[in-house]
Amino acid sequence: MKFSAKPAEGGKVCPDLPAFSNSRNVIRQIMRLSLITAIITFATVQLISATPGNGQSTSRVEVMVELQNESVFSAIKKIEQQTDFRFVYRNKDLSGLKDVSLPLGKHSVKEILDLLFDPKDFKITELNNKILISPVEKTASPTAQDIRVSGIVVDESGDPIPGVTVRVKNNNSISTATDQNGQFHLVVPEAGIKTFIFSYIGYKTREMDLGNQTAVKVVLSPLAGSLNEVVVIGYGTSTRKDLTGSIARVDSKTIQDQPVGNVINALQGRMAGVEVSQSNGLPGSGTSIKIRGQYSINS
Repeated sequence: MKFSAKPAEGGKVCPDLPAFSNSRNVIRQIMRLSLITAIITFATVQLISATPGNGQSTSRVEVMVELQNESVFSAIKKIEQQTDFRFVYRNKDLSGLKDVSLPLGKHSVKEILDLLFDPKDFKITELNNKILISPVEKTASPTAQDIRVSGIVVDESGDPIPGVTVRVKNNNSISTATDQNGQFHLVVPEAGIKTFIFSYIGYKTREMDLGNQTAVKVVLSPLAGSLNEVVVIGYGTSTRKDLTGSIARVDSKTIQDQPVGNVINALQGRMAGVEVSQSNGLPGSGTSIKIRGQYSINS
C-alpha cells in the first residue's frame, strides 16, 4: 500500500510533520515549567506560614491577666485562653513552684513568664506558637577533697602515749588511736569540723581546734588523784601509774550501801577474779575468799 503526498483537488497541503512535533515539545515544556512554578509557590507559602511572625513573639503579645495568689498552672491556663500560645511542660517540674500574685492589667506574655519562672531554674523555648518549659540541668558542685591530719600525743614528760583515742568532735564515725609511738593519722573532709578530741584513761580529755594545721603535737595532763593514788599491794605500797598488774578497788561508800552482816560479803561480785562465798546460810558462818584460784588461766 502506497501513500501519496500530493494534495487532492481543491484540498490544502497537510502541515509539515517536523513543525507539528516542535509544537508538542513547546507545549510539554510549558506544562513542565508551570508544574515546577506551582510546586515552588506551594512550598514558599508553607514556609512563610510555618515561620513565626513578630506578632506572635511573647514579648509583643499582651494579655489582660490578674493573679491573686494563684498557681503557675492557673496563670498558664489564662494565657492560653487569650492567645494562640500552647505550653508544653511536665507537671512534676512545676508542681513545687510557689503561688504568685499580679495586679489586673495588660502585661506581655514574656513579663508574666519572667515572673513565673526563674531563668536560673527554668529554660523557656519558643517554637511557632508552642512554648516549651524545661528545668535547667544543675551542674554538680565539685566535691571537697579530703585532707590527712597527723600528729603525736605525749605526756607532760614528753613520753609518747599509745592507745589514745582521737576523734572529730560531733562525728564519732571519724576516729583512730595512737600507735605504740604515740603517733596517729586521720583523714577528714576539708570542709569538716577541725576540732579534735583526745581521750585516754587516767588523763584529762583535751579538745583542740586544728584550724589549717595538718601536723600537731598534743600534750595530755594526768587526772589529779588518779595516777598518783597510793594503793596497797601484797608486797608494799605503790602508785597506780607505776603498777603493771591488775588492781581492783571497792570504796567505803559501796560497802556501806550493802545490807550484809560481814564486810567481806560486800566484796562478792565486785572484783574480777575474786570469789567470795559463805560455807552456809547461817549468820556468822565462815566466809571463803578465792583470788584467781580455779578461774586462773593456769588452772
